Amino acid sequence: MAITYRRATAGDAGALAVLRLEFLTEATDSPPAGPEMVGVMRAYFERAVPTGEFAAWLAVEEAGGEIVATSGLVMRSLPPSIRNPMGREAYIMNMYTRPAWRGRGLATELLARLLGMVR
Repeated sequence: MAITYRRATAGDAGALAVLRLEFLTEATDSPPAGPEMVGVMRAYFERAVPTGEFAAWLAVEEAGGEIVATSGLVMRSLPPSIRNPMGREAYIMNMYTRPAWRGRGLATELLARLLGMVR
């Protein structure tokens, strides 16, 4: 099955929220979150993606349009330092591939695209 990669937009906020919750449930062995948490996360992504505070690349299965893997990058502003005179810091998070799609290099490609944003 063919995969395409694209930058996430504010219109992807709902999918980003669902995928983040799938990631957190699996990674932390937590019980599934309720719909209120999906709403809180969706609101965050709707606000943070357009400003560039949060950026993500998505792997999308072409035939059905399903987002099967995602990545995330949070840009933070810190006080300047000798090693970082601009005070910019990128934090990579939310690397998640749905189980049925693992082992195909999707996360590797998503990570490469994230790293290309911060160089």
